[in-house]
Order: sequence, then structure tokens, then C-alpha cells
Amino acid sequence: MQHLLFKALFELSTTRAEFISRLFSVPTPSDVERTAAIDAIWQRFPAGAGKDKELLAANQKVVQTHLMQTHGFALTPEDLASMAYVYESFFKLGPAIDYGGFKTGLSTANTNFMKLTSAMDDAGAPRGFLGTDEMFQFLKSLQSRNLIVPVQADFAGPKALRTIAEWLRARDLRVSAFYISNVEQYLFNPKIGAAPGGMEINGGWRAFYDNLATLPVDDSSVLIRTPLGAPAASIVQRRMPDGTMQSERRPITPFCPVREFLRAVSAGKILSQNDARLCGR
Repeated sequence: MQHLLFKALFELSTTRAEFISRLFSVPTPSDVERTAAIDAIWQRFPAGAGKDKELLAANQKVVQTHLMQTHGFALTPEDLASMAYVYESFFKLGPAIDYGGFKTGLSTANTNFMKLTSAMDDAGAPRGFLGTDEMFQFLKSLQSRNLIVPVQADFAGPKALRTIAEWLRARDLRVSAFYISNVEQYLFNPKIGAAPGGMEINGGWRAFYDNLATLPVDDSSVLIRTPLGAPAASIVQRRMPDGTMQSERRPITPFCPVREFLRAVSAGKILSQNDARLCGR
């Protein structure tokens, strides 16, 4: 339900400051320039958790009304409870909310919501969706036009990716970029002995690559992988014509052409997560 919560917050908010105010249920500071730097905007908000539970309740009601009456979504009591849990989490944890949430022991690499939205690239340009008013308005436009469609599914499952592929082909569309994140970390895990037939976690990496091959792509289509925690290069052992082994240092990049990768899969060059990170090169 968090995707519907964010859809409503984008549609209801006209500026980044208003979005932050609604998300964390804190008052919107006055006189915040629409074009202000994101760091300057964050400085106008309290660093800690929200305190006004009445404001939280009022915001929840506005969101529910927007989704159920304006959009006509038939939300169940379970849906509303799930959305309330997510909304209250942002209220209780504040801008420092991270991947771990209320759980302990989950590493988030010393980052959180506020840091992510303030992220800059190597040239010093803001890259978070709240980094500039233009970025926020672009994403708000996508949400308002229903062009962000969340699909909760298993990459290695038999339905989701193949159904998306059919939908795209029927409209003569192509996949330009596919963000894999760290899914392969789980797909390449060893088989679970206790599972029926010793099945691999999530159906296994082979099933995912079979699904990937059904997506309509062209020569510019790329896979994007999470490079966090990965070295910039990997040492690969290569057998030479004379039978000796030679070590090669091969660069790891987050971008991998889809067609090149699928050719490597077909050639049997992808047998581990490291092979995938190297794009089969």
C-alpha cells in the first residue's frame, strides 16, 4: 500500500516542502522558496520524529479520501491498516527513517531518507527525486498520469515479467533500462535442501534469465545492477591455448547491455553472481 500512499502525497503536494510536510506530518515552514536547494529545505524542518498526532490523523484522512473518493479505489480495512502502518512509520521515525525501520541489526550503509534525497553526483548536481523542483514536478507528473505502475512479483516466477513482456510487445514498446538491484544475490544462493525437490531460492537465476529473454529490447537496452559493496574490478582466471591459467583483471560497471548479457548466458558464461556482475565478459 505504500505505493498508493506516495501516489496520493505526490498528487496532493505542489512543492517539495509541502510533500515533506505531508509525508512526515509536520507543519510546512513558511517562506520556503520553490527553487531552494534541498539541503536548505531540510534545514527548515525538524530533524526528529513528528509530535502532532492530530496532524497525522488529519493527513491520513485526506489521503484516504483522495484515494477512495477522487480515484475510486476500493480499499479494504486491511489495505487501510497497511497504509496507516507505513504512514505512522514516517511520522515516528522522521527524516532519519531507513531500510531497517523499527528493526535492529539491519545495515543501511549509514544512509537514510534525508541523505538519499540530498544525494549529489560526482559533479555536484542533485540526483534525488527531491533534489530540485524540476525533478519533483517530473515525478509528480508521472504519478498524476498513472505512469508509475508497481508490480510486486518474483523475477524468477512464471508470470510477472512474461506478462509485462507481452504487454510491451502488443504496443511495440521496448525496455530501455532494467534495474535489477541486488536480486541476483538471492537468485544465486545455494539450493534449500528442505524445500520440495531442493528448489533454489525464488526459482533460481536460470528462470530469471529465461524471463529476461522474453522482454522486448534493442541494442541500447541496459541492465543496471547495484554496485554497493562490490569492488571496481574482479580477478578472473582464464585458460590459455597452451593449457596454462592466466589471471585477468576485469572492470565491473553497473551497466550491462541486455543483448550482450543474454548472449553470454546462452554461451554458458554466466554461472555465478560474479559472472553476472562482469556482464559475462
